Amino acid sequence: MSLELTSTYIFALFFLTPFAHAQNSSVNNEVFRCPEHTVSQWSSTEVLKSRLIKNGYKIDKIYTTTGGCYEVLAKSNVGQAIKMQIDPVSLRALKTDFLNQALQN
Repeated sequence: MSLELTSTYIFALFFLTPFAHAQNSSVNNEVFRCPEHTVSQWSSTEVLKSRLIKNGYKIDKIYTTTGGCYEVLAKSNVGQAIKMQIDPVSLRALKTDFLNQALQN
């Protein structure tokens, strides 16, 4: 194998592969799923809201997702906009995304 051909393979391996992966992962819009619970087991949104406020969050919106989670849009005590997927029974945050823009209130 020639040196020129080897250089081409190395370039493709290290520089093009990450871009291909990023493109494929951005297309993946799967719904985040919480553990399955019956609705009768769920804690109320008021209990969730009070816990979040007690922990310093300013709540913008709480709603139920198609994946069986509570989704919370909030701001941290330093103003960082956050989107959290919350298990509706344990009220544990299962996924947290830090948003680039501050939420408007």
